[in-house]
Amino acid sequence: MAPFIDILGRAWKGLRCDDDFYDRLSHRYTSIILLVFTVLVSTKQYVGDPIVCWVPAVFTGAHEDYANNICWISNTYYMPFEERIPGAELPRAHIGYYQWVPIMLLLQSLLFYIPTIVWRLMSGSTGIDVHMIVNALGGVDNLNPENREKVIKFLVRHMDRYFDSNREYEKGCCTSIKQMLAKYCCLFVGKRYGNFLVFLFLFCKLLYMANAIGQFFLLNTFLGTQYHIYGFDVIDDMANNRDWTSHGRFPRVTLCDFKVRQLGGNIHRHTVQCTLPINLFNEKIYMFIWFWLVLVAGATVFGFFTWMSLLFVRERNHFVRKNLKLMQKIATNSETKMTKAFNTKYLKQDGVFILKLIGRNTSDVVVAEVVAELWDHFIKNKPQFHPKDTEVMQPEEIQGMAPFVDILAGVWKGITSDDDYYDRLNHRYTALLLVVFGVLIGSKQYVGDPIVCWVPGVFTGSHKEYANQYCWIKNTYFMPFEERIPGPSLPRAHIGYYQWVTLMLFLQALLFYFPRIFWRLMSSAGGIDFNMIVGALWGPACLDPEKREGTVKTVALHVDRFLMLKQDYSKSKLVRIKEKIVNLICPFIGKEYGNYMYYLYLWVKVFYVCNVLGQLFLLNAFLGTFFHLYGFQVIQDLVSKQEWFESGRFPRVTLCDFKVRQLGGNIHRHTVQCALPINLFNEKIYMFLWFWLVYVCAATIWGLISWLGFLSRRERKSFVAKYLKRLGIINSTRTGDGKNVRKFITKYLRPDGAFILNLCSRNTNDIVIGELIAELWAKFMKDRVHLYSDRSLLDAEGEPPAEPVGNDNDNENEKPEKPLMS
Repeated sequence: MAPFIDILGRAWKGLRCDDDFYDRLSHRYTSIILLVFTVLVSTKQYVGDPIVCWVPAVFTGAHEDYANNICWISNTYYMPFEERIPGAELPRAHIGYYQWVPIMLLLQSLLFYIPTIVWRLMSGSTGIDVHMIVNALGGVDNLNPENREKVIKFLVRHMDRYFDSNREYEKGCCTSIKQMLAKYCCLFVGKRYGNFLVFLFLFCKLLYMANAIGQFFLLNTFLGTQYHIYGFDVIDDMANNRDWTSHGRFPRVTLCDFKVRQLGGNIHRHTVQCTLPINLFNEKIYMFIWFWLVLVAGATVFGFFTWMSLLFVRERNHFVRKNLKLMQKIATNSETKMTKAFNTKYLKQDGVFILKLIGRNTSDVVVAEVVAELWDHFIKNKPQFHPKDTEVMQPEEIQGMAPFVDILAGVWKGITSDDDYYDRLNHRYTALLLVVFGVLIGSKQYVGDPIVCWVPGVFTGSHKEYANQYCWIKNTYFMPFEERIPGPSLPRAHIGYYQWVTLMLFLQALLFYFPRIFWRLMSSAGGIDFNMIVGALWGPACLDPEKREGTVKTVALHVDRFLMLKQDYSKSKLVRIKEKIVNLICPFIGKEYGNYMYYLYLWVKVFYVCNVLGQLFLLNAFLGTFFHLYGFQVIQDLVSKQEWFESGRFPRVTLCDFKVRQLGGNIHRHTVQCALPINLFNEKIYMFLWFWLVYVCAATIWGLISWLGFLSRRERKSFVAKYLKRLGIINSTRTGDGKNVRKFITKYLRPDGAFILNLCSRNTNDIVIGELIAELWAKFMKDRVHLYSDRSLLDAEGEPPAEPVGNDNDNENEKPEKPLMS
């Protein structure tokens, strides 16, 4: 199965996004992970040696190959060493799942993809292309600013036709009752009732939930064990310092019975002991899958309940009114009847669902613009739905804002950055290094010979191969040559990390990338596309002064729309008190307070710092040594001219004990000496990682401190005023311009606006940022300053507001603005 069957081959080349993140977590990310595991396990099964058996010395090479193959295809069974081998007539608990693991992983991947197939097949029959609407609005960076408005109008007409085609035109008491029950009680479902898409989407959510939870019980049956408690057993064993691998779920050493017919009808029965290197993979894969399934199941259940609000009329009304207020389409509560008619009679549940789905895949700005366009269309063209005795205010009578425009197609095709260098040092450079190291170690482990043991001369070829495989999958222990080998009853300090190095490196890379994922997911809910802004200002178009002017104006319009959408126009006393408190000590955090993006970014910075510090202690636990002191000891050994590479951290020569059961129940114990060539790589990689982590840690902490300064209004004011002075727009913040500058920073930009400008300055240059601030200042002085001149909106310093500044020419002494830099 290919999870990318829906890749578009036309104008838009991206993946479909006609669902939300929780759905994509199942059908996209989980399916891909399972497919990758399928490839890994299949490669080991059909290219390497999935099983190696210890056979009697009298067996020839052909006998050894036959024993390995018959035990692979006929299953084996697990028996602890302290138990006797059962007689031939007694039953065995055979383990036969390992041949089917690739097929089961493929089946799991398919099961995770089935709900999205149901959603796309069923939603395609409704008469509206949800995929086209969401992708068109989500890919607005591929549109020219001139035809952006045309695209939105076209999509609104498309949605309007859908609403009209599915409207119930029959009149009658029975029809009215059904419509009422469908609207308030959801007793009737269908296109005519305007709730088909909502209930189809919720049904698909239930399928995702049932699949994620049902996977545990599917694996219970497949593995023949209580897989649903596997993760708890692993955690319990680790917490109690027990070997969590010493159970029968994924045994690495098993027994195999087979019979051979000789001439004359004689049947010889053989019991051999086999190692299953493939279970080294299966064990780690299914341990990861258990924790991943818990995450997916929890996220899917949470995602289902976030969409349940669509069933309630009050929540749908709140969603619509919020966006209309943000777009200044309604000013007071006097239009409650009109907005209620717009929601319940025109949009209905499916219309609000489409709008919320757009918001989950684009931004608040795009949703607000679409809602405003639908509202204008409703006011002008749908008088049959207007409440009686209600005065309708036409859209042109309402003071609106400039339409939102996006960036030209192809402004910048490279990798854009919506963070700073210190973040990229973590999620880009460090993660890439760890992935490269993981590939190198994985190639050596699974392609070359990671371990080679010195075995007695009486060992045959199969015995030697068995010893190598056993010692690799069951761990070894380090013992200096000057010390005696301990007796069988004494404990050993086993070294078992080297089988896990590849997975640990990939896990470290994922941990370094996790704050980046968190930032992208949470910032997308902020209502502004940082990638688009930084990519536009950083792109080649900004190299040409003429093109740069248009790009800067476009970005300024985008930023201005974002800033105004997040303003709280309420004049209540509580809102004014909160606003003043936020400006002074910032105890409230949220979009309406204008500091959501800034504090979110600070939290992401803290995550980066915690991750890089935690990596040192994670490696302490993984390697079983004081890794956080490793670099200091290497430096000390180098200074004192000692051989720092010969230590117990990454030993190259180790010992291995193993037992072999023979017919009759005799157990032979062997101790062999093994070389670990893989530790030659591990040693150098982790030595480099120690110094790299120290550097990344110091740089990340410094990056956090550099952003903490923006908590101060003084720093934000200094940052913005610096560019205004440099361009000659203001002379000094202590003159008459000071009040307007304070309003510009504390009322208009607020912490989020200043944060956006600062982030852009760290990814572009001073010329571009200066011009962007100048454009925002011109927009503020022309259209926005009067919004902050009312006494109901107090200055952050508690001063009375200044007189409004507009475009009139009454003030003859006003200094004209200088043109923007080119």
